[in-house]
Amino acid sequence: MEYEKAKENIIIIERLLTEHKDLNEATTRLLLIDTMLVDCLGWEKSLIEAERYFSEEYSDYELGFPKKRLLVEAKREGIYFEVPAGFSKNKCDLKTIYSLSKDIEKAVEQSIGYCNKRGIPISVVTNGHQYIVFIRALRVREWVNPGACQARSICRARR
Repeated sequence: MEYEKAKENIIIIERLLTEHKDLNEATTRLLLIDTMLVDCLGWEKSLIEAERYFSEEYSDYELGFPKKRLLVEAKREGIYFEVPAGFSKNKCDLKTIYSLSKDIEKAVEQSIGYCNKRGIPISVVTNGHQYIVFIRALRVREWVNPGACQARSICRARR
């Protein structure tokens, strides 16, 4: 994926964010997250499995083949990961992320549970314009004082 093309696609997502408000989860995934994964980050569609069933649960996206490397848990666009005014860290521990919002904590815990059961090392929780990324400690197979990176919004991240 060329940088300029990815940047153009992020601008398209930014426009979609301003044109469409309070999207349900399915539309958020279709318009925002699918575009980000394929057209901005360069994942091939053949490496993305949506709604993967495992152990009586469905994950929104699992990426990688043959081994899954990344799990993406999607939330509807109207579910905001409220980041307080003045919070400017792009990297912090999960305790800090949890303290920001119960919605964030619930979504991250759901995603961590999926990753633990499925052996996936990287997880992303997103509402289409805010992304929280965290990585599991692979050697011990648990989330040891995991850190998280977050982008407050696509619109701000590209500036």
